Amino acid sequence: MYRATRDFIEARQKFCKWRLDVVRVQNMGGGIPNSCYTNARSSADKARGIWFVAGWIVMPYNATTNSTEIIQHWWNATANNEHFDTTPCLAMTGGEYVQDRSYFNYCCDNDHLLNSHVSSSLLLKAGSFWAVDEKPDMSLEYRAISDLSCEELFRTKMLSFKQAA
Repeated sequence: MYRATRDFIEARQKFCKWRLDVVRVQNMGGGIPNSCYTNARSSADKARGIWFVAGWIVMPYNATTNSTEIIQHWWNATANNEHFDTTPCLAMTGGEYVQDRSYFNYCCDNDHLLNSHVSSSLLLKAGSFWAVDEKPDMSLEYRAISDLSCEELFRTKMLSFKQAA
C-alpha cells in the first residue's frame, strides 16, 4: 500500500462512519471516459446483483511534482464482493482503489442538494490536502481545504453554492 493511501485513509477515516477499505478492482473498460458515476450507475441498472461503489483512486507518488493525486471515483461490485470498473481511467497505471461507504451514504442522503455525485478530487502535497475541481474549460482549480469531511469535499457541488454564485 502506498504511503499516500495510508495518509489519506488516516485523514479521511475520522469523518467516516464505516471503515475505508483498499479493494482490488478489475479494470474492464467499455464505459465513457470521465463519466465514472454514469458508467457505474448504468452497470448497476443493467444487472441484478451489481452495485455501484463510491471511493477514491490513489495514484502513485509523482516525484516531479512532489505530490500524489487522489481521484474521487465510482465503480461497481458484485454480490460476491468482486469489484470492477468500466470507466477507462488512470487506475490502470497503478492506482489503488479505496472504497468509501460513508461517501456513498452522504450522496444518498443529500441527493436533492447535490448538482453532482462526484466531489472534488484531492492533491496530497507536503503533508497537506488540496481540493481539485475541474473547470468547464477542463483546466484544474486548486483550493485549500480544512479537512476531508464530505461537507468540505462537496462544497463546490452543492446546489445552494451554484445558485448563489
